[in-house]
Amino acid sequence: MKATLPLMGIFLVAVALSIAQAQPRNSRPELFTTAQATRGEAVYKQACASCHSASLVGGRAPALAGPAFARSWGDPRVTLDDLFFIIRTTMPPEGASTLSSTEKADVFAFILRSNGYPAGPVAVAAESAILKQHRLSVAAAPAATAPAPPAFVPGVRGATAAADGPNQATLNAAATSSDWLFHNHDYAGTRYSPLDQITPANASRLAPACMFQVGQQDNFQT
Repeated sequence: MKATLPLMGIFLVAVALSIAQAQPRNSRPELFTTAQATRGEAVYKQACASCHSASLVGGRAPALAGPAFARSWGDPRVTLDDLFFIIRTTMPPEGASTLSSTEKADVFAFILRSNGYPAGPVAVAAESAILKQHRLSVAAAPAATAPAPPAFVPGVRGATAAADGPNQATLNAAATSSDWLFHNHDYAGTRYSPLDQITPANASRLAPACMFQVGQQDNFQT
């Protein structure tokens, strides 16, 4: 009986090691506390969600989670400290001083949690030296499954081309028309319109009426 006890201990250790190896481990560092990320979520909803969306997938401003976020900050020379520096010195736009340094750290903790980083015992701050040692690592999104194409698409018996639409004369005159038939205005791609409401005299008084973020880093104004 005594000889079997060491063997039983070895067996239990082997089982424990196999279970530990089978469990997935988060290789991302613990950079913030649970309470900090929870506070950051509340601040984010109030100060950031209107531009970056409540789910952090982007809207009028770039995404702060997921593949698009990873592509924007995927340069291996950029660290988490660089990312936090941009957030705490430029956000929110035209109102960076409206949030305290603590609130910005809380929001950064929420962003990290939303990208798969685990919580730990120490809160993140601008002085956290560990941020200089790590680069952004975003949790992989599940691969999308494309729907199978239909085996057959039936047509409509007796269908004919629509009778309305521009005639050939209209298309030929597009270059001198005020209507934009294509995104480049006309067949030649001149992007010119003969409208004369905007002149050198009043151009300086123009102001943006609407702004829409289409995904790139720069703003697109209309």
